[in-house]
Amino acid sequence: MVTLAAAGLTATESSASSGPMIPAANLRVADGARAFARALLQDASVPVGGVLAHSTDGLVDAMGLPGLLDLVDVHEVYTFTHAINLGEYLRLNRLDGASLAGPSTVSGSSIPTETGYEYTLPFANRHVSYERLDYSLADSRTGAETLRVDAQVVWVPIVTVHMPTTHPVTLTGYDHLSLAMGPSGAVSVTLSPAQARRLERVVASLSSAAGGVCMESSPMFVITTSTPSKNDAKKLWTATAQECPDVLGVVDGTRHVMLDDSSCALRNLVLSDLPRGEATASREALGSCVR
Repeated sequence: MVTLAAAGLTATESSASSGPMIPAANLRVADGARAFARALLQDASVPVGGVLAHSTDGLVDAMGLPGLLDLVDVHEVYTFTHAINLGEYLRLNRLDGASLAGPSTVSGSSIPTETGYEYTLPFANRHVSYERLDYSLADSRTGAETLRVDAQVVWVPIVTVHMPTTHPVTLTGYDHLSLAMGPSGAVSVTLSPAQARRLERVVASLSSAAGGVCMESSPMFVITTSTPSKNDAKKLWTATAQECPDVLGVVDGTRHVMLDDSSCALRNLVLSDLPRGEATASREALGSCVR
């Protein structure tokens, strides 16, 4: 597993080189992503016998990953003079905590057959909101094979959101979720002070979301409370967890923040706070988590 130390970074910032016309904050984000992606690629396992042909890194056009901002891709290409069983190799050398998907195959009369696998990795720290290793193997008609390994990372600033608990906190789940029609069968519960404090701590620990675009979505659950403002007036505070993408959208007055709602700590806590046997659709949607 890649660590911040392995990437040469601290928990709060990355090293940045100076350069005209580029804000320092943007440099730190870009350098942090590249350093982390390089370290991730160094940890990637490659079958024995491959010869490194070339490597490159940089910001990539995320056309295939709509909505992901500042995706950094670092990749290496290896050549093999013999056939390799990539799927079996990756299954036997799986990274700790990673989930493996594939194979996916692309072929055509004028292009070599290409077989792809991808590792989705547990996020190593709160700066990382997207972390994946892609393997693609292309067969040539001469019997040689070419393996490309991509490390893809989205590196975001750490934003800590504090959920107010001075007023009652309401958690709402749903019996039915529909991407086209939205949720129905709302089930709401007012959290006890202890439950609210636990939820406050978990929300404060969430990472910023990498973004993403879905044609349709439905809220899985909603957290509603209020915060004191001038003249003792109440200002509404809401956090809505979307089924797609995995985003907890927080609205605090005029402030809007997107957090990653795939956290196991968040989803497990919401499941325990919802009334037992109710909000069945929300329960099903919250059944899987990433970190």
